[in-house]
Amino acid sequence: MLRLKANKTALYRLVSGYETLPPMRRTEFVKAHRQPAFYLKWWDRGTPCYAYISASLGKAVLLIAHGPASYTRVLSIDDLRSRGMVEGVP
Repeated sequence: MLRLKANKTALYRLVSGYETLPPMRRTEFVKAHRQPAFYLKWWDRGTPCYAYISASLGKAVLLIAHGPASYTRVLSIDDLRSRGMVEGVP
């Protein structure tokens, strides 16, 4: 069984491949309560923006909301494994 894991640096690097982000110190990392899901929040010209990553049924979904626009990306487990964002659970 695999489980999604993340920290601020790993999530910041993942999201920066899809979105222009402010410096890391101006972002906030949040782990969702009681579930393997994580948020990265930041502000862009007074507009709140966030990225949300969660996994289910062998796929990971990255949702990025930048102001009124939002889009999703389905990520492969192999890509997340190469980034160190997946761990095995006995």
